[in-house]
Amino acid sequence: MSEPVRFLLNGERVDVAGLSPQTTLLEFLRDERRLTGTKEGCAEGDCGACTVVVAERVGGASPGNPSTHASGCCHRSTARRCSPSKA
Repeated sequence: MSEPVRFLLNGERVDVAGLSPQTTLLEFLRDERRLTGTKEGCAEGDCGACTVVVAERVGGASPGNPSTHASGCCHRSTARRCSPSKA
């Protein structure tokens, strides 16, 4: 059994387990958390409608100074889901 995915969502710790690996962040935000402000536009991540900010501690980054980037959250491909948007 795999470990749950843990992250902060609007300041609240979220532990996600048991979802299909094909579930996108967009589907999770809208369907599971009812956060409907994030929209699907082109379904490819190019238009920016589904953009979210991803922040993570990298190397020696302090908790108050994380590395951030924008990412589209509608991709089904794991490799593309986590890559920064072109914008």
